[in-house]
Amino acid sequence: MTINCDWPEKNARLFEPSDNFYNNAWFNWVREGKWDLYADSYKEAADILVDRLLGSRDHSLDKFVYPICFMYRQYLELRLKEIILKYLPQDQRKIKVRKLNHNISCLWYEAKKVLEEIYQKDDKSVLVPVEDYVMQFHQMDESSSSFRYPVDRNDDAHFKDLEKIDVNNLQLRINQLADFLDACSAGIDAYLEYE
Repeated sequence: MTINCDWPEKNARLFEPSDNFYNNAWFNWVREGKWDLYADSYKEAADILVDRLLGSRDHSLDKFVYPICFMYRQYLELRLKEIILKYLPQDQRKIKVRKLNHNISCLWYEAKKVLEEIYQKDDKSVLVPVEDYVMQFHQMDESSSSFRYPVDRNDDAHFKDLEKIDVNNLQLRINQLADFLDACSAGIDAYLEYE
């Protein structure tokens, strides 16, 4: 009996262009705003998965909850970093990028300072629920590893006390957070343009 498997091929390349234009994904097609592009792509990928799986009536959400949560967290981390970096003078950005880590609590407090400076005259009460959402995500995944690995560095399982989450609610709350952060990002662009 012969088993037909599609095994890796000798000298085949993983990352190469296609002759078919529609099979190609283009890197570096955006010169400015790459942080925005990366952030949006992670969020949109998570949204596509959620939208596809919510009505499936099987256990697909149980399997895909990890990449969904990771992609939402990655969106949040990248958007906060973008807000922080966007406000800095160009010559300071490379230095700052090296200092930023995956801790979204720390990133939030830095981004919050930027927002408070730019939006000095605006009502700051909206920052309270925004901060609450960010801290809830931080508590679930402090170092950007909980949704990527089943155990921590001590071989202890993640989410021992969490039985289930409402993925529809998660998407709703992330969309609220994204609406706010995306608007802030666009507002920073406008602020810097007219400064």
